Amino acid sequence: MKSSNFENFSSLLHTDWRPENGDFIKENSLQDSEQFKNRIRKHNIIAVSLAISIVIVFIASIIILSI
Repeated sequence: MKSSNFENFSSLLHTDWRPENGDFIKENSLQDSEQFKNRIRKHNIIAVSLAISIVIVFIASIIILSI
């Protein structure tokens, strides 16, 4: 599965400097990726439910005002 540029950038933020190795070692990058995806999924669910509730309130107000 190909990762996006944003995922590549966010994985760079989760690094740990190991001076004994002389370079950056990714620490828990798979776990961080899963947590990031879960956060985005929860955010999408909240955003969709908020949009649906706004539409329902709008339709209900139109029905109530038309009576």
